[in-house]
Amino acid sequence: MSAPVVFQYQRALDAFRREGREPPLLKRMSELISLLDLSTTLGSTLSGAEILDAALLIVMGELQVARGALYVAEGEGRYRRRASRGLPPSAPEALERADLPEAPFEPGPAEPGLGGFALVCPVRKAGRLIAFLGLGPRAEGRPFGAEETGFLASLAACAATPIENGLIYEELRRVNRSLSVKVYQLHNLFDIGRELAASLDEEAIERLVTTTVMGHFLASRCALFRLSPDGLALSHSRGVKAGEVPGRVPGEPAALLRDLPAPRGVADLPAGALRDALVAARFASPFPSPPASA
Repeated sequence: MSAPVVFQYQRALDAFRREGREPPLLKRMSELISLLDLSTTLGSTLSGAEILDAALLIVMGELQVARGALYVAEGEGRYRRRASRGLPPSAPEALERADLPEAPFEPGPAEPGLGGFALVCPVRKAGRLIAFLGLGPRAEGRPFGAEETGFLASLAACAATPIENGLIYEELRRVNRSLSVKVYQLHNLFDIGRELAASLDEEAIERLVTTTVMGHFLASRCALFRLSPDGLALSHSRGVKAGEVPGRVPGEPAALLRDLPAPRGVADLPAGALRDALVAARFASPFPSPPASA
C-alpha cells in the first residue's frame, strides 16, 4: 500500500528543519502541507463525520491549539457541531447565527456560544455562510497573527466546496428517504383500495387493514375496534394474547370521537375507559378512522 502523497512533503520539511533553514520558510511549507493534507482528507472516502474530525485535527495541529470545533449549517441560520476536540461538556451542540464577519475574527466574551473560542473562521460558498471553525487559545499564549489568519482564510477556501457537496448529499438523502416513504404509503393505499373494490368480505378487509398498518409502522401488535352505539367493539387483532385486549370499550360514541380526534400517544389521551383499556393492552398509539359521514 503506497504512502499518502502528503508524507513525501512532510519528509522534505523534516529534512529542511534538520538543515536549519529559515523559520519563515519552514512555517510556510508547513502550512502548505497542512492545506494539501486537508484537501486530500476532505476528498477521501471516509464517512462524513470522520472526514470533518480529521480535518479539524489537521488545523488544530498546524496552529497548535488544544480546543476547537467545526459547526456546519443544517438550516436557515442554524449550525450544528459536527466535529470537536477539547470542548467543555457545557459547549452547545447547535448555534443560531444570522451571519458572521467575512474574515477570521476574535469573538467577544458576550458572543452567544462563541465566548470560549479565541478565533472564529467562517467558511463561505458563493457568499453564503455554510460553516464556521472555532479555535481555542494557542499553546504558550501565542497570538493569532496575520500569518495564522491568512492560513485560515486559505483553509476556508479549500474546505468550502467539499463541505457544500456534503450538505447537498445529505439533503438528497433526506429527500430520497422521504420519497421512499411516500411511495411505500401510496403502494399500501393502492393495495387496500384494490382489495376493497374486489371484496365485500369484512373479515378479509379487516385482516388486510391490520396487516398493512403493522407493516407500515413495523408494529408487533395491533387491534381494530369498530364504533358502536355503546362504545368500541373489538373486531380484529394480531400479535396479542387471548384476553389481553378487551372485547369492548364502553363509552358514548360522541365522547369517544371527541377524545380521539386525531392520532396521538396513549399517554396524551384524557383519563377514561379508552385510555385505561389501551394502557392495559400495552398499545402505544390509537389511530382513529373518521365516520363515513364526516
